[in-house]
Amino acid sequence: MTVTEAPAPAPNVTSNRSTTDLYDDVYDPTQLRTAINELFDVIGEIDQIVDVTAQLPDTPLEWVAGAEEAKTVLLHRVKLAKRRLNQLGGTHPPRPVVLDPASLPAIHSRQGQPLNPVITRPVVATDGISSAEVWMPPGHTALPHVHHHTDLIVLLRDGQAITMWWDHHGERHELIQHPGQHLHIPHGVPHAAINPGNRPVIATEFRSSPIFDADTQRLPNLDPEMSRWSPARQSA
Repeated sequence: MTVTEAPAPAPNVTSNRSTTDLYDDVYDPTQLRTAINELFDVIGEIDQIVDVTAQLPDTPLEWVAGAEEAKTVLLHRVKLAKRRLNQLGGTHPPRPVVLDPASLPAIHSRQGQPLNPVITRPVVATDGISSAEVWMPPGHTALPHVHHHTDLIVLLRDGQAITMWWDHHGERHELIQHPGQHLHIPHGVPHAAINPGNRPVIATEFRSSPIFDADTQRLPNLDPEMSRWSPARQSA
């Protein structure tokens, strides 16, 4: 369908509250992580709307500028929420600690992946690294996403996984990973994981961020490419 209507007004994300203390009264890490992920979702929606409306002949330049300004405000709020998470994590003394993933709560991440964050603020006083246990059921396909500021290392321990990733031209690529192999995904690279086998995939994932699940942006525009993927095309 061709869009002919003029675009709606750019989002207004201003607030009467000072942004510097926006999350100072939040003490629940889960609430902060949820806020961060929701902010990234809105930012992704703004990017998609701008991509479409900017190509329309009657789109006012002021609208595009307003959308970019709203995105800047939202990114600033992400920064404040991450800072608050770091403050909560700072209550832990800087000492070695052993953590059992089985004793920590599991989450269903924004990319549709069951996992257990282990080394992450505010659970421990980490400054530049985090980890999680990942479990993928047979035939599971994660949702395309990107980590704009975070590098990933995935150590596959059992099963076989396929990582789909897209280059800066939008071309899709596939990487097969076997047990014992390490996968590195640089920040800014869109990707998604697939378990093509008939047994669960078990992996440990490390990220170059002290907050494991706070830098994930969904990319729903890539969902159709995942739905066209067929396990029959792959061989063990």
